[in-house]
Amino acid sequence: MKAVYHNRYREVYSSDLASASGRLESIYDELHGVFEFAEPKSAHKGDVLLFHSQDHIDSLLLGWQ
Repeated sequence: MKAVYHNRYREVYSSDLASASGRLESIYDELHGVFEFAEPKSAHKGDVLLFHSQDHIDSLLLGWQ
């Protein structure tokens, strides 16, 4: 089993109100050495459309503007 992880996850979760300080670091520390870590790759639009409608994607993009 592989754990998908990127150091940028720390940036994202640090701004999440549901995430306590040090939470992600403690999870990483527990899993590191037990599981192989793989860095995520960006999905192509066609990959995302396999699971989400174009309307859903558009609504998310509008929220980022």
